[in-house]
Amino acid sequence: MKPKSDKVKAITPNNTGGLDYILVNGTKLGKIREDLEFLTEGIINKGVTGIGATTMELNCCRNSIVIQPLKVTVELKAQGNYNHKVFAYSNKKSKSLNRELVDYLNDKQVQYKKIILVIDRLVDLVEALGERVKDFFLLFDEIDYMQGSSTYRKKMEIGLDLGKAINKYALVSATHIGFTDPDFKKLKTYNFKYENQEFNEVQLFYLTDDVLKKSIKEKATQNQLFSCIVHMIKESDSKILVAINNVKLIKEIADELVKKEIIEKQNITLLISDNNLKNKLLIEKHSGLSIIEEKLPTRLNFITSAYFNGYDLKDGENGHLDHPKTEYVDQLFSFV
Repeated sequence: MKPKSDKVKAITPNNTGGLDYILVNGTKLGKIREDLEFLTEGIINKGVTGIGATTMELNCCRNSIVIQPLKVTVELKAQGNYNHKVFAYSNKKSKSLNRELVDYLNDKQVQYKKIILVIDRLVDLVEALGERVKDFFLLFDEIDYMQGSSTYRKKMEIGLDLGKAINKYALVSATHIGFTDPDFKKLKTYNFKYENQEFNEVQLFYLTDDVLKKSIKEKATQNQLFSCIVHMIKESDSKILVAINNVKLIKEIADELVKKEIIEKQNITLLISDNNLKNKLLIEKHSGLSIIEEKLPTRLNFITSAYFNGYDLKDGENGHLDHPKTEYVDQLFSFV
């Protein structure tokens, strides 16, 4: 199949009945509309993060419901600059929220309705929409995250049953892991990859409860991370992003950095879940800021799994996070 866009190097059929696309490096899906006007029903295996699948759906000319696993990604995606006004079906009280939804649906200036929400609220939205839900295309974003978490199993089952009933839906993932449901095994798969894939090496350190009971100085992995952060702060002006899936450990490292006057607490951001008072107070103890316009808010930024999925970050002059090459920092570190 000959591509129409100069951003597409090749399009070939695959054994699912779908297509494999090879794109020019850095190309977003919204830039290949000659070859792909809409995301196709089925499985969208986007291969790399930040390829623009969600943005393409929110910009396209049809009614869409975009379903995310996490509240923080809903808030981020809703902030974007799109061709159509996006309605975030958020955690407000349903009565007030549904009044706003009705106003949005009846707004004649918004030709194509775009609703984004967490999967937890999908049943509420369907009840609010009633028969109008049939007018929407459903996009299940970061489907692999929902598959891998037992928390989402029942909610995902209900949501996907709805997708089957409407028969207008796509499942999106950058790390497609397959399905056991025979109906999904029959879906066509559309694979995307760049002409020359570039990957950063990530070194993972698994911290057990035993490790967390010790002080930072007593454990080599924690000490290595602490030293790495200190060196980056002193040797570079770049923003730093550290992934640690443990709030207690983040607090310990952040406190130690402030105590040793390596960095001020207002220059540290904790991007963690705010679903409890303890976490909220910890967030406010530091910068209290969040990701805005795809940019990290402060010099040093910690994230937990609540921020691992669905984030496009564009920082630095070249539109990416700077990565200083030093004897300490020649890899990305993730402590989970």
